[in-house]
Amino acid sequence: MSQVNEEPSTPQLPFIKKICSNPLAREDKSKDSEFYSFPRFVTHIDDIAIDNLASFYRKHLKDGSIIVDLCSSWISHLPQDKKFSKVIGIGMNESELAANKNLNEHYVHDLNSPIHKDRLLPMLKDASVDHVICAVPIDYIIQPHHLFE
Repeated sequence: MSQVNEEPSTPQLPFIKKICSNPLAREDKSKDSEFYSFPRFVTHIDDIAIDNLASFYRKHLKDGSIIVDLCSSWISHLPQDKKFSKVIGIGMNESELAANKNLNEHYVHDLNSPIHKDRLLPMLKDASVDHVICAVPIDYIIQPHHLFE
């Protein structure tokens, strides 16, 4: 019983640190630009998830807004009944971005590149957009906290 009441002699690690020392590290060290050098016209979520995401956007994104679709691809899952002032896609493959009918303009840009540490989105001026969306591909971002800042 005395062992149960004793304080642990070593500090407890957060759960994620017990799994691995750097939970956002990648096993594949190759550049993203190599992986995304050819288009992949696939959907990564099912139709129900797409409908739910579009419903969320319909409820929370205002008509007339300027939207940035971060990590964009050939579809943005934006509701078709909303009229946005501008939708800017930032993604990794030119062919996929060019095929996205929701985008008014797009930029090929590697958000995982260490080159962009000071300014991750140099094509955007500060406070120039109303909303930034990044739903499905967020798990591909190595340092999401830097991107969200």
